[in-house]
Amino acid sequence: MTQNDKKVLNLILFLLKQSLNVPVDISVLDLDFVSQTNVIKRIEQILIRHKLVVTVYPSITALAQNDAGNMLWSALRTDLKIHNYKYIKQAFDQEYEIGALLDAFEKNRLTSIPLKGWELRKLYPNATNRSMVDFDILVKDYNYMKVAKVMKQLEFECGSESSWKHDNFSKNNVTVEVHKRLTDDSKYISRWEQTLWDRSKPYSEDSEFIRKMCNEDFYIFHFLHMYKHFCNGALGLRTIVDTWLFLNKYKKLNRNFLNTQFERMGLKDFVERIEHLSRACFETNEFDENDLLLLEYAVTSGVHGDGKRYKLGRAVMKSRGSLKMGALRSKFDAVFLPYSRMKAHFPILKKYPFLLPYCWFKRIWRFRHSISESAKRISYSDVSESDFRKMREYFRAAGVK
Repeated sequence: MTQNDKKVLNLILFLLKQSLNVPVDISVLDLDFVSQTNVIKRIEQILIRHKLVVTVYPSITALAQNDAGNMLWSALRTDLKIHNYKYIKQAFDQEYEIGALLDAFEKNRLTSIPLKGWELRKLYPNATNRSMVDFDILVKDYNYMKVAKVMKQLEFECGSESSWKHDNFSKNNVTVEVHKRLTDDSKYISRWEQTLWDRSKPYSEDSEFIRKMCNEDFYIFHFLHMYKHFCNGALGLRTIVDTWLFLNKYKKLNRNFLNTQFERMGLKDFVERIEHLSRACFETNEFDENDLLLLEYAVTSGVHGDGKRYKLGRAVMKSRGSLKMGALRSKFDAVFLPYSRMKAHFPILKKYPFLLPYCWFKRIWRFRHSISESAKRISYSDVSESDFRKMREYFRAAGVK
């Protein structure tokens, strides 16, 4: 990162700390550089790309009122006002529709667990301080027809059933992903997923079928989801905020249970690095070399990354040796899906795994046009060896092996 990039990041971390009620001294900020061309636009772009506008906007408004002589705060307040209103409106729409959805799932005895952002937003000073693109919910013993019937009664648009992990439903600007399962990864992760229902608790005093994960299982899924995005080229500052807020609220997690699960899932080093980074950002202010690399990765990737980062992530995961080999293996996997994903499309493979080659052929023939187009899109012409080496540095800093 350049010196200006570091100053921009320090300013954003300052806004986040103030918004999260973390003690911070405004006098340590170097604000002289904001008069340079495009610096304010750069700050705004990062806040929008990382979906942090609603998180920091109350603080920006307060600073604009208390420090009226500084052009930065008033400029940010003016430029980000529409984005803040948009997210606030979406939050209220989601609150109403999701409340009705949870009531309907309870009434129709659909055993389920709300996931991700819906629960993470409760860690913030105000639930509207964390934006949420969609609502995710896991349903036990998934039955598409039963779920779709309930969603239609709630006036959601229902597409056809997907062979992937979840089905999508939409209504106005509210999107719901109803999950059949959380992952399609290793056998051990699948076993963890099967047992998490036994450790779940009633969502509220009045609920029997709406459940919530125990804190440890929620934290495990938080990192499984984060790891997937990281390997696909994204991290995002909001993820770091979520992690710190969770750790700050739940200080008495069962670390023996967590360490055992993370060790078996191959996530132990990754978890340790992200936890260290989150504490450096919001507590210690002591950043080591790995923290600085991960912050650079987070700032430049955003919450969802982009096509180039995705290709680089896939290439590094397939081969740490060379870009050429990683690209080749990544393209191969785009055509010949791994067994863990194929069995989701062809359930017969769970009983007869030796039919994998036949199912590959059947899938390729059925989707030959879309697969051909997908393979063409995975072009590495815009990716260089230096990009590949830099991505390997990021993965090493995160403890991703």
